[in-house]
Amino acid sequence: LHQRPDRWQPVVDAALACGCRRFDAALGGIGGCPFADDELVGNLPSEGLIPHLHDAGYNPSGLGGVDLSPLVESARRLAAIGQGS
Repeated sequence: LHQRPDRWQPVVDAALACGCRRFDAALGGIGGCPFADDELVGNLPSEGLIPHLHDAGYNPSGLGGVDLSPLVESARRLAAIGQGS
């Protein structure tokens, strides 16, 4: 799913409600659809999707016990690099 960074959770929830059980994600949500202009500017963020699925009662790929802090820190650093900081 490609989605704007502020709108990915409702899209994932709708997909779950329709039976989708497989999602691709990228660190920091980097990427997107080059054909969609700015409407679908990013991918699902791994560091957000994993806890979101876990909180919804799913165990994404058996990752219920993942320490997300390194993933979150990597996404933060990646965003800083992208902003030239």
